[in-house]
Amino acid sequence: MRLLYRTKHLQQCASEDKEAMRTWGPQVGTRRATENVAGLYELHQLRFHPLKGDRANQFSITLTGAWRIILTTPDETTAVIEEVTNHYDD
Repeated sequence: MRLLYRTKHLQQCASEDKEAMRTWGPQVGTRRATENVAGLYELHQLRFHPLKGDRANQFSITLTGAWRIILTTPDETTAVIEEVTNHYDD
């Protein structure tokens, strides 16, 4: 799957473990690979699902606890990482 990133900082975190750990902490670094967007549904532990309301047309993947990746999918083989966020803003 081709990944695009909304910001350079998100891209840097995805490619550099140190930066990801510094930004989000040690538990958010788990990574999984899949060939297409449909494959994300098959990785049940990610809890990949569409969002509603003001986040319609976006999807969420659970990283750990309240941490999640927000992404959009312009086509079946591309995911755009919009942000990594603490859902409950603890």
